[in-house]
Amino acid sequence: MTLNTRRRTSSSCAVLLVVLFFAVNTYTPDTQRGSSEADLLFTSEAARPVFETLRTKRKLKPESTTSYQSEPTPDLHETFRIRREHLLEQCRRLNITRKFTSEHWLWSMLLEFPGPLDVCLPPKVGSTSWRDLHKRVSERGALSDLHPASAILVRHPLSRLTSAYRDKYLDGAPISDYDKNWRKSQGFNSPRYFYWYNYWLPTLISSGRLAPSKEFLKRVRDARSIPGTSSLGIAKLRDAVMDTYGSEDLKTQFSNATFTFREFLEFILWVDELGMRDLHWGTYTEQCLPCQEDYQYILHLETVDAESRVLLQDVGYPEDIRLATKHRTKGLSHSLSTNDLEYYKDLPKALVNKIIKFYEYDFELFGYNKDILTV
Repeated sequence: MTLNTRRRTSSSCAVLLVVLFFAVNTYTPDTQRGSSEADLLFTSEAARPVFETLRTKRKLKPESTTSYQSEPTPDLHETFRIRREHLLEQCRRLNITRKFTSEHWLWSMLLEFPGPLDVCLPPKVGSTSWRDLHKRVSERGALSDLHPASAILVRHPLSRLTSAYRDKYLDGAPISDYDKNWRKSQGFNSPRYFYWYNYWLPTLISSGRLAPSKEFLKRVRDARSIPGTSSLGIAKLRDAVMDTYGSEDLKTQFSNATFTFREFLEFILWVDELGMRDLHWGTYTEQCLPCQEDYQYILHLETVDAESRVLLQDVGYPEDIRLATKHRTKGLSHSLSTNDLEYYKDLPKALVNKIIKFYEYDFELFGYNKDILTV
């Protein structure tokens, strides 16, 4: 069932859904698309809705939408066609359509615009700008002569990791720097405890600075046996950390701790070995299910300015509806920028190879260069 069909069905079932919602969830905060990262990780998993997805493939192809735009851009439509054909070819070659079937992540990544335009937006891929655009479009009211489309936004996987490090680990600054002034200057709104329990304290354990207790290891083992633990991120790891290391003394003891980029990458691999992943660095292949869903437009963050304009024109939005990019990486779409490359140049080769293996399918499906030594 496509998202279009789902919308029509949901309209006819609205009354039933409202009754069920209030009967079951009156005591539980609702989680919706567009929720903050703290909401996504701290909301009760039992309260999360199960959304249908783009299961029925749309037949619309990017090149067929050229007539919808006032100023055709054949080169970009050709780019979209090549990317989509490459994706389909790699999905067939790698035979991974049935390898990733969980939709726990997909529903939270999809942003539905009028039209409808459905965009899968993984974290750390410029999703904030798209959510701002969604708000502006929604405030415009009814729009006519719109054409359906679906899109996915990606960026170089290794560039995505440097962005996550700058965000979650303060680019190596002491964690004591994360105060009101820091949040204001960086535009962050997550509370300090969110970072402490989801990232800093677990990384202290993975780096060996804090010995894992028997109780912690037991809780992690128990969490691994719960279906869907991996696709729901590291919420179970956070719960184990909070229950085992909830002492305020640790916050004082490690108030000036810092984390290197190497420790961050090692933490990613450590968490993966525990059978858990965080939504901020989970793979596109798992989060947006590109081999199962039909995305006519594959946008690269590195060149999103021009590509988003073509997409929005094809849908039929007015000229003044444009993406206001806020976090756009510098460089080419198939290589890392010089700034991003600096993070990797002195790392052990074995560690870099493990990270590249972690994102193996993302590299193959979206055509990014994984040989960073040639950049």
